Formats: sequence, structure tokens, C-alpha cells
Amino acid sequence: MSKDFMPRRFGLKFEPPTIILEYKIPSKNKLYLHIMPMPELEPSHDPYDWLEILRKEHKPFLDAKVIEEDQILSLIEKLQDNLIGESMEGSEEGSEDHEDWVF
Repeated sequence: MSKDFMPRRFGLKFEPPTIILEYKIPSKNKLYLHIMPMPELEPSHDPYDWLEILRKEHKPFLDAKVIEEDQILSLIEKLQDNLIGESMEGSEEGSEDHEDWVF
């Protein structure tokens, strides 16, 4: 990833479980989204295992020098908590128009 890369904020999509990174390339003065789907995520999975998977698959965007481990773990745990809630309540299908994205 370019030295010009500036992470701005994370978002979550609950169905399917997805972490979204909003970042800026200042030299282009543009915002971009990097989408990291996690369709196999289960409430019983170890968040640290998923942290390693995400860091390997999305290395340029989740560099440990730029993004703190605790922040990613917190996002993974929020997605897992939502999965627990869905299994208790029954799930609704996510929309395609990004209404279910949370920033």
C-alpha cells in the first residue's frame, strides 16, 4: 500500500459479516472503501484466528503499524455478537443498497 494511504474509519455489514475500511489517498484527494467479507465467521470462532486471517488476506490495508490489533478484534467481536443475536431472533436478509452498513 502506498505511503499516501490514510485509514479513516471502519464500518460493519452484518449480513453477511463484513468489515469495511474507508481510507483516503491524499495525493488524489479521494476516499475509497476496502471490503473484507467474512462469510464463514461463527460466534464460536476465536477472534484472534480471524485477526490473523484478515491480516494475511488484506495485508496492505491492515498493517499492524497502521491499524491497532484491538480495533480489529473489537470489530470481529461485534460481528460475532450480532450472529448470536440473529440466531436467537431469526435473521433478515441484508439489502443490496448498503442500508445495513454501520460506520
